[in-house]
Amino acid sequence: MTTKIYLARHATPDPSQKNLQYDVMPGPALSKQGEAEALKMGEFLQAEGIKKVYTSPFERTRQTARLAAGVIGVPMIIQAELSEWRHDETAQDVHARLDRWFEYVCRESELSGPVCLISHGGPLGIMLTNLGMPRAVVKSYCLKFGGKQAAPHAGIWRAARSMAGGRWHLDLVFRPNAGLPDSQ
Repeated sequence: MTTKIYLARHATPDPSQKNLQYDVMPGPALSKQGEAEALKMGEFLQAEGIKKVYTSPFERTRQTARLAAGVIGVPMIIQAELSEWRHDETAQDVHARLDRWFEYVCRESELSGPVCLISHGGPLGIMLTNLGMPRAVVKSYCLKFGGKQAAPHAGIWRAARSMAGGRWHLDLVFRPNAGLPDSQ
């Protein structure tokens, strides 16, 4: 059975909330633009047949997930493993917290259908690397989208494989303010 996992970055946060740290909860909320992006994200994910949305506990990701899951009509589940990369964490720390949980999500997708994970730019880059994207390619996307983010705000990568243990096919399939997808 095919495994499909959609890796999404939260929508645009409100830049006026300068007193809130991005790596400390709750972090900033979404801007009006971000709310619109999250609704567009939901429309895209609905067409993809998403069965469940997992989200980081940070405010900007929860709001993105709540709006997108509302469009789709599926449950939203807060998952600490998807949290922002804290300033005191190493790349290995982020790898470890994501890896342990990711296999569960793969099994769930195999049994129930596509799922979406809404997280942050840094953790998305780690997940893409874990799924086989060369670091240099991840870095090129990070440079394209602002330095540390492997996707634009509300951007979505589709990770698909046809059998357990098989090669992942990775495609940047959604950007709220752009046209064609990118493939890897």
